[in-house]
Amino acid sequence: MVMDREEKAFKLQLEHAREQLKEMERLCPHLIIATGTGQGARCEICGKHFGWLCPESPDRVCHYDAWRSIDDDGPWWVWRDIHEHKHPVPEEKVKKYIRPNEDMPYYSDEDCCIFCGHPEERK
Repeated sequence: MVMDREEKAFKLQLEHAREQLKEMERLCPHLIIATGTGQGARCEICGKHFGWLCPESPDRVCHYDAWRSIDDDGPWWVWRDIHEHKHPVPEEKVKKYIRPNEDMPYYSDEDCCIFCGHPEERK
């Protein structure tokens, strides 16, 4: 089907609006609140969903992945929080929730948030 001039103009405007929305979501300070049922986490400002609400993580969202330098026994880090920052995982949380493979510098387990221990698939 061939689009006429108005349809093409509308499509371009829509694409531009979607790009602007993505940029606004990226710049949003993300005020995390519970969604209610199941305690999901979403931003009260932009409405973006972030998985599960975590009372113990720095950004209030559950995380299931961590990494550390392969060359040392330094701290474990959250891959990326909702603001694109990295955070060290407290040592007591590492001992309680992270069960790393000795040869791997990363950890991932959907059954255990590295801050609160809750699974990604909540019953």
